Amino acid sequence: STAILADNDIVKVVVTNTTTTCTGSAEETITVQPLPTPTLGSTATNDEICVGDNVTFMATGGTSYEFFVDAASQGTASATATFSTSTLTDGQEVTVKVTNGNGCSAISTGITTTVNPLPTVTFSALPTSICPGENVIFTAGGGDEYEFFVDGIQAQAQSATATYAHTATTDGEVISVIGVNTTTGCQGTS
Repeated sequence: STAILADNDIVKVVVTNTTTTCTGSAEETITVQPLPTPTLGSTATNDEICVGDNVTFMATGGTSYEFFVDAASQGTASATATFSTSTLTDGQEVTVKVTNGNGCSAISTGITTTVNPLPTVTFSALPTSICPGENVIFTAGGGDEYEFFVDGIQAQAQSATATYAHTATTDGEVISVIGVNTTTGCQGTS
């Protein structure tokens, strides 16, 4: 028969020979090892990231750790108590199986991460054909705020202004923009 045993319970077995009615017995004291108490945290503020952001999950409570994303193992158990990924999709849950030195295991409470999309930034210029030194107005869309760059150097600080007037344009200059969704903090480029 089976029963739930507690630490230091004594299990006694009595054997009787049905022919001779002789009996014998044996006892064993059972040691019930404690389960680990797993904890799991992440580097994502409020468990929220943008598409493609790297997030690291940190576990404690044992000597061996196996991480799972939506119940799919992310590798064999090891002493490494961290797991990093940049491929989470919205709503995926990360858990960790923690094993202690006695070989007992427990699964952590899961962390569900919100993965916000990047804004789709649009970008246009008027006029589209100029002579050297003429002005061009660049207009961006798709975000709440914009930051404009000329050859990788900031030309207009992040603000709600969606236009940038570039003067004295020279051949080969590269104008780019970062669009920001101010609710999520996610950025897109064009």
